[in-house]
Amino acid sequence: VAIALEHPSVGLVSAYRLEGNEVTLDGLAYPSPFLTGAEISRQTLLTDLYVFGSPTSLLMRSDLVRSRPVFYDEASFALEADRAVCYDILKTSDFGFVHQVLTFTRRHDDQLTTVATRLRTYTVGRIRVLDRYGPHYLSEAEYSRRRKELMDPYLRGIGWMALTQNDDAFWRFHRKALEDFGYKNVSLTIATAAANTVGGRLWEAVRNVAQTLKAVVMAVGRGTVRAIRRSTRTRSPEHRTQTPRNTEPPKHKPY
Repeated sequence: VAIALEHPSVGLVSAYRLEGNEVTLDGLAYPSPFLTGAEISRQTLLTDLYVFGSPTSLLMRSDLVRSRPVFYDEASFALEADRAVCYDILKTSDFGFVHQVLTFTRRHDDQLTTVATRLRTYTVGRIRVLDRYGPHYLSEAEYSRRRKELMDPYLRGIGWMALTQNDDAFWRFHRKALEDFGYKNVSLTIATAAANTVGGRLWEAVRNVAQTLKAVVMAVGRGTVRAIRRSTRTRSPEHRTQTPRNTEPPKHKPY
């Protein structure tokens, strides 16, 4: 509250959170009690920094809450609605942060967490948020680069799941996500991702075998060289070069 009173433009205040036995919502440089809405939005969109948390971890300015006819856009973001609303608020306000543990969250396997884990929704949610708010806070080059950073591992994951996952709900969710992300032929996209995954793993296996063979050949070569050197130093006496004896006739003593 003190930070919000000191900076009237602040519409959102967060702090460290105790989650089970771990402190989370950390990573923000100290001290940083005040950041502009654009600055904190850019940092969290471009990196893995996460300081927003759940609604119980945040202090929101009441006039900004009341000004929204529908506070959470759950139709568009599902499990990422908490994060998305922060970017909406920060369009017209700034951000405050208290570098103290002020909130607590108990970890539990509730229904939403179970669904998120089963369907692997986290990366999809991050990409949806980036697609909505990236063009507002980021340059075109920054947005394109960050989207690729998120999409590449997501597609690799989809490629692997195509080989191992048969859950119909999983594939309904991710087929819809791929369509929303602009992939017109979803089946081809999944098949290509699977092929790339198999190819990547085969190449990695071949490279590992090649590195192992190289190490073995080098070790054998070094051992052979050492054996030859030891053999040279310890050859038997009969094979050593004999020093010629003095053949000069003995001198006679005078009578």
